[in-house]
Amino acid sequence: MFSLVRRIPPVSWWAAVLALFLIAALLVDGISRTYMHADEYLVYRFTREDLTHTVTYLAERDTHPPLWFSFFWVWRQFVGTSEVAGRMQAVLFSLIALAVVYQMGRTWFGAPHYGVFAMICLSGLALFFQYALEIRPYGLVMLLGSISMFSFHRWLARTRWRWGVVYAVTAAAMLYVHYFLVTLLLAQVVVFTG
Repeated sequence: MFSLVRRIPPVSWWAAVLALFLIAALLVDGISRTYMHADEYLVYRFTREDLTHTVTYLAERDTHPPLWFSFFWVWRQFVGTSEVAGRMQAVLFSLIALAVVYQMGRTWFGAPHYGVFAMICLSGLALFFQYALEIRPYGLVMLLGSISMFSFHRWLARTRWRWGVVYAVTAAAMLYVHYFLVTLLLAQVVVFTG
């Protein structure tokens, strides 16, 4: 009987799950209140042909890196081309990013309630809500940025090669999603060398 009681997750874990569920409901509800803008139309234009054409077009005629557009092209093949389907990809990436932020807060500050607090603070920002619904690479940017910071911290704290590999993979992936993420990498270099 005692072992059964120990397996029940703590209250803070349930609070994190409830908060994530409520945030997901708000984001899904927000899809109907969001209107497509010009940059989002371009995403559909870039990805309307086959994957080779999408990557070639981005390499030859545009300035965007190809990874997110490739993800979006694959997403369209399975989920469809509606605006709701496009926004759901951003919501999915953003919710996973919030779960990583929960882990960061819990790990960095040593208690699960800090993870819940960090997740709620991030989701309360207007920019988070806006970017979590855009049919642009920002949901994946948030996800990769949070995984990068989490793995970077774990790598420095524990000096295990597995965390170094996760960090290296996310660092490389970030540069294939959005070039502005080089600023996060530079900040990490400053922390590493300082």
